[in-house]
Amino acid sequence: MLTSSIWLDLRLLRSPDCNPVLEEHFRPLSSIKDASYPQIVMFIGKKAKTLHLADIFSVRNTLGHNKIHLNNVTGYNESQSPILVADCEMHDMSRWKKALARTRLGETEHHSLRWCSIDSNSAPTLVYSQLVLPFSTLACFFASDFGGTRKVASILALWLVVMSNRVSKQPIAVNSKILIVVDWDDISTFDEKLITIEFMQQLRQETEKRRSSLMQKNKDPLSNNEFNELLRGQFGDIRVVPLLRIGNGDVGIKSKQVDRLRTRILQESQDVQNLRISARMAFSAQHLKSLFHSACIHFAKDIVTPFEFIKAARIENPIPWDFHLHLATLMKLSKPPFLMLFVAPVIASALALDAYPRKMHSKCTPKICCNDLCLLSL
Repeated sequence: MLTSSIWLDLRLLRSPDCNPVLEEHFRPLSSIKDASYPQIVMFIGKKAKTLHLADIFSVRNTLGHNKIHLNNVTGYNESQSPILVADCEMHDMSRWKKALARTRLGETEHHSLRWCSIDSNSAPTLVYSQLVLPFSTLACFFASDFGGTRKVASILALWLVVMSNRVSKQPIAVNSKILIVVDWDDISTFDEKLITIEFMQQLRQETEKRRSSLMQKNKDPLSNNEFNELLRGQFGDIRVVPLLRIGNGDVGIKSKQVDRLRTRILQESQDVQNLRISARMAFSAQHLKSLFHSACIHFAKDIVTPFEFIKAARIENPIPWDFHLHLATLMKLSKPPFLMLFVAPVIASALALDAYPRKMHSKCTPKICCNDLCLLSL
């Protein structure tokens, strides 16, 4: 296990108050090329997850690390859209470990979790659902590590119920997909459609339980439309896929199944990435570093209000009071075809995400772009 791959950890600050903190490590993201558009795939589980992660992507972290590691996948790290695997074992944390009072400058930062108590078991689940998932294209659960699909359904039901009260401004079309990987003895007998339907029934049952327990009052059962809307609002899709049970079959059969699952994971992730590119929500590595750090700060303070990407992008560089005057000047200098085909999209893009946070475009700042556009329009 490489220390440099540690991304997130939950610890107790070595201080009189023993405050719970989220420890953010910067090194995993700093190794990614700024101009690339990475895809983050979550692998959630324990032993089976660790073994399959080594088979599928040749990523080998020590079992029982109880953290979130972020690993580059060899063979994809040089592409324009590199694959990063978030190896998630934070949910298996049996106790809070102590953290040093001081962080390593430029390498780690502690975010004090104001809402969290030392005996809280919800912190890892919230880190997954509210912090890591929005930046990921795909989350893979390994059902055997949870004792079967029923427990996975219970976890996803909690995510659904907790997040359903959080109105996000992010387009639902870019939501992450969920894959539940189940061990299977004979792959030829696996019916993905049927097994997925059975899992969705489990998820609906667990969602009703969670709604009753968390809301502490009688609620009418969800209608089919309400349940589907709830799913649509949080997840891009949910599918159950098979992998040959460990120890079954010969090496050749196992290799084919691993190749098939790898292809499926890459395709599902790329599908979400394509939707995000279309919606202008696919972040470059440079944007990802800055926005994820802002998300950690927000998460430490507030788990009720969803993280807003556009608002976070404007924190260090608010719109100046006279910005409308500059826009009016640019519009007057632009001819109609140029105005609709180029100027309007550029302005909308700058107002949304592309040009911020500050210092994100060292060679092409918003001011330089605006000046150049004015000159071109003359």
